[in-house]
Amino acid sequence: FAGSSYMDGHLNDARMYLQAAFEIDSCHEQTLRNLIQLENRAGNREQALEYASRLPWSDFALLDQIRDC
Repeated sequence: FAGSSYMDGHLNDARMYLQAAFEIDSCHEQTLRNLIQLENRAGNREQALEYASRLPWSDFALLDQIRDC
């Protein structure tokens, strides 16, 4: 559901699904990566960085995407 909402540009709906998944498992890497991409696309750079700080490793490509927006 989150993926189709994201692709259709319904970012608030996608955020709702991803936040529900995050509440279940705040360390799930794919959920974190999707939240980072979503917040970055929505222009919420600080929130994207907050989620990025929770990843178990530094993903330089993802950080470059955040920096470049």
